[in-house]
Order: sequence, then C-alpha cells, then structure tokens
Amino acid sequence: MFNFPNSPNPGDTYSSPAGTTYTFDGAVWIGPAGVTSVAGRTGIVVLTTSDLADFAAAAAAAARAAIPWEAGVCIGSVPLANEVIVYHEMRSNLRVGTNLLNWDLNAGVAATASSVFSVRKNGVQFGTITVAPGGTVGTLSGTQTDFANGDILSIIAPSSQDLTLQNIGITMIATRL
Repeated sequence: MFNFPNSPNPGDTYSSPAGTTYTFDGAVWIGPAGVTSVAGRTGIVVLTTSDLADFAAAAAAAARAAIPWEAGVCIGSVPLANEVIVYHEMRSNLRVGTNLLNWDLNAGVAATASSVFSVRKNGVQFGTITVAPGGTVGTLSGTQTDFANGDILSIIAPSSQDLTLQNIGITMIATRL
C-alpha cells in the first residue's frame, strides 16, 4: 500500500515502492500497461466505481467463505427406528468435508448395540455416524459432498431402535463455497 503525492501536475510521474510507474493525467493517476482490474480489463486502466464495487463484492465473498456454516441438534429421548432427526434445507452453497470433517456426535447415555445414523443429501446417503456398543461418541465416515441453495441435509436414526442411546447431540460444520 502506498500513497500518491498531493497536488500533482498533469504529466507528473510517481514510482511505487515496487517500482511501478504511474502518470497523472490532470484528473487521475494512470497505471502501466499489463495491469488487470477486478473487472478483467487489461492494459492502461483507470479504476472506476464499478471496479471498486466488483472488488468489494469479491472481498465480501472471501470473507463469507472464511466463516464456516455450523448447526447443532439435540435429541433428548431415544430416537425411533428410521426417524428423521435432522431435515434442513440449505440456504447457501456449502461443502461437507470427507468423513464429515469437524462433525461430532456425543450421547449422554451409551448405546447397547451398534447404532448407525445415515447422513443424506436430497435423500441419498453420503455419510454415516456409528456409535459402538457401550459407546457415547460417534465414528464418522463419508465422502466430500457439496450442497447448493435448496438442497436438503437429513440425518436418519438407526434402522433398529436402541432403547438406551439417548441425549444425543450432533454438531455439523461445513465450508461456505
């Protein structure tokens, strides 16, 4: 980042610390050929209000992408066999990482038998969360999956009801695209 000199005269030149030379045309500083603006124009470029708006939009998109999507669900009782315990319509483009990266399942009361929860996109399984007999923590597996606005994320309880597995909390985290 550098500042141009105050009160320039038409024809004045200024070299940035990086060695790039700019020329004042009486109204604006003109950069050298080969500069590309956010709007994709090349050559001698005068940045316009539109360029700045495009840059602001690109910066806002990058900032949104840096903030993960996170949601949680708590099931206080024993889920029924094949119960839909999560049904969520996405409102933005998201990516769930391989093996449900950064997700977790914790239960307050341990499972009696192996309990496998199905994680689905639009009804198609892409992951599982398995709680082992005597366990209270889920083992996660699955493929990286992208969601678009309007896609449905669902989690289905095990096909056989485990009468002891309860007080279940699931944290879901995804990356914004």
